[in-house]
Amino acid sequence: MVVNKRVNGKGSNLFVYVPFQLTGGRKRYIHFTPRYGSGELFRDFVVDEIKTIASSWKSPSDPSRWCKSSLNIWKDRVETGWRFELLKMRSSLRSTLVEYENVSPHPTKCDFTINIPLYDLLLGREVQSIRIRRARNTKNGRPYFLITFPGAIFADNKMRRKSMKSRFGRDSQWASFIEGFLKGAVYQWKTIEDARVWYAKSGFVHQVNRLWEIKVKKNLSQRGSVVADRA
Repeated sequence: MVVNKRVNGKGSNLFVYVPFQLTGGRKRYIHFTPRYGSGELFRDFVVDEIKTIASSWKSPSDPSRWCKSSLNIWKDRVETGWRFELLKMRSSLRSTLVEYENVSPHPTKCDFTINIPLYDLLLGREVQSIRIRRARNTKNGRPYFLITFPGAIFADNKMRRKSMKSRFGRDSQWASFIEGFLKGAVYQWKTIEDARVWYAKSGFVHQVNRLWEIKVKKNLSQRGSVVADRA
């Protein structure tokens, strides 16, 4: 049994090839729904499921009996099992977001790339990531954060870059705020199309800058009130 990838239109899906030596007749193909993509995590999950069922065969005739009676049932069971795995991943991501929201910001060095993996989308052979990295304007030297979205999200398979502008520079708390916002968006995506629509319509650069501006002004106002009270 061979697990492979098929490209179909704007996306791709996994399929399992079952040779005639196992079916006892004609070869068979099991195609999984495109919504689960063809990523490495899903592929490994399917391979493990194949190993599990194959380990239950005790005689040469068992595979053909299984193919005749349980092939479609097995496909449905694998997809159901993967949905539960995705729910676990989402739950883990949600816990991460809650921890982020409950931790008080503190200054840290931000001289490394922040990766936000797209576990649910499972694009390509490896898990794709949105990256936040430091950059500097070549004309005026002002520092800023650059967001890179993997090409696998888009129909033309070309990556996209968005500048977070230089107004807030490369402050570590600003980086954490951007990361938290993007993780919240990623958590809402269920399909590649969701990601594309969000990227095209969210206007997230302006939105995140505006939210951070409000947060900064609020913090300054609170600090001013504390100073006034002490005086």
